[in-house]
Amino acid sequence: MRNVSVDVPVLIVGGGPTGLFAAYMLSKHGVKTLLIEKYPQRLAAPKAHALCPRTLEVCRQYGLDTNALRRLGSPREDAYWVNFLTNLGGERIGYLPYERMDAEVLESTPEMIHNIPQPEFESFIAERLRGDPNVEFRKGVAFVSCVQHGDQVLSTVEERATRKRWAVASNFVIGCDGAKSEVRRSLKIETEGEDGYETMMTIHFNADLRPIVKDRVGMLHWIVDPACSGFIIAYDLSGNQVLISNFDPNRHPAEAWSEELARSTVSAAIGQDVPLEILSFRPWVLRRRVAKQYQYGNTFLAGDAAHSFPPTGGLGLNSGLADVHNLVYKIVSVLQGWANPSILETYEAERRPIAMVASSQSVKNGKTIFSFLKAVGASDTGDLERARRNMYKTIQDPSKQDLIVQNVEDQREHFDNQDSSD
Repeated sequence: MRNVSVDVPVLIVGGGPTGLFAAYMLSKHGVKTLLIEKYPQRLAAPKAHALCPRTLEVCRQYGLDTNALRRLGSPREDAYWVNFLTNLGGERIGYLPYERMDAEVLESTPEMIHNIPQPEFESFIAERLRGDPNVEFRKGVAFVSCVQHGDQVLSTVEERATRKRWAVASNFVIGCDGAKSEVRRSLKIETEGEDGYETMMTIHFNADLRPIVKDRVGMLHWIVDPACSGFIIAYDLSGNQVLISNFDPNRHPAEAWSEELARSTVSAAIGQDVPLEILSFRPWVLRRRVAKQYQYGNTFLAGDAAHSFPPTGGLGLNSGLADVHNLVYKIVSVLQGWANPSILETYEAERRPIAMVASSQSVKNGKTIFSFLKAVGASDTGDLERARRNMYKTIQDPSKQDLIVQNVEDQREHFDNQDSSD
């Protein structure tokens, strides 16, 4: 890469789903972009998985084949339920419908929610950018800083392999570079929200779970066993799975986790010995943060750079895609001269309040679901066997059945968010 300056209408920082989708939409309007991603390759581990009706409507609006997109995801018949279990092969203590996938939904939207692993969605969009003359996609290039200079933004970026830095002049910058956004840091934009209250481990693994679940298929399987309390996301019941487990960092510090501990945690969640491959594991903290401002001059934040919150509710990815859907047409209108630049100020006014609501809802969902685990005695992790005995004692106690039923019912709001990410 030569140490030269580049002049482009829009610089997009971050090659995840939000950045890719922004580049795709801008290209459809004839606007050229430089899209940079600091990593040579994106993580293969699935993260988000639910594309809500509104997101799929936007995909359709911009000419994407939503039927082809659906074929990349979980079959609807596998994804209809949320199960609450002692372990995957153990007792089922309750179940609920997963979101709205009944025929009545089609009376209000042509696009029903669908479960598609985030890496598959990213690849789907990236493939459509391949060879696009309006999009230059450079991987292994990191954002360093930016300054407003007149009506342009001057950014410094760095090729990570060589440490060579070069300048980019653009009319606009869109920071889609995640929760640890360098764009946000460069602009000294602070965040507000709620600090972490649960420590989690995401374990990506491969295993055929169909013989275990049998007819108890579902998109999400909430496991109340204290050795692994959390949930399995069944992207593909025959192979691709993720366990998100709530763990005690005092007993198992994040830095001390090993493949062996990850394997034993997954085995406890499944409840039976089955062949499985641990693909990755990474810790994180259940928290919510929202940027105090979404715009500084001609630089904007979108997606996790603007807001990050727990996955409980499936609102994060959809909110990010809705951000850039809102922003792109405003940038286009200014570049093409059919709107006053003041229209750009409506982006923060329209999107930030939604992030505040969505982040609060995600935290509420998380607290409600983990209170459910406490209700069945799985929260006492100081003594694993005692906690497990308490769990079965609670489940088998006739006087506790109404409490369990009510706790399951209390999760319904969590799994019925048809309109929450608009």
